[in-house]
Amino acid sequence: MQEKLAYEAGVWEQASDEDSGFVVWSYHSTEAMAMKAARRYAADLKEHGPATGGMLSWSGGYRHVDGPVTWIM
Repeated sequence: MQEKLAYEAGVWEQASDEDSGFVVWSYHSTEAMAMKAARRYAADLKEHGPATGGMLSWSGGYRHVDGPVTWIM
């Protein structure tokens, strides 16, 4: 049985079902890897994605699966 990875990385979406607006795009074994992915997602959104209109538009984020989101703008 494969162990679930401890960190998630993703983006902020205004229409997310989650209270924080965080939408998971990937899972990682370390915080450093999740942070790197979140930075890449934020940069990609700024370059290619449409603005969602919220205060965290263009933001990537990461968290431990049991913790709060750290946003990267």
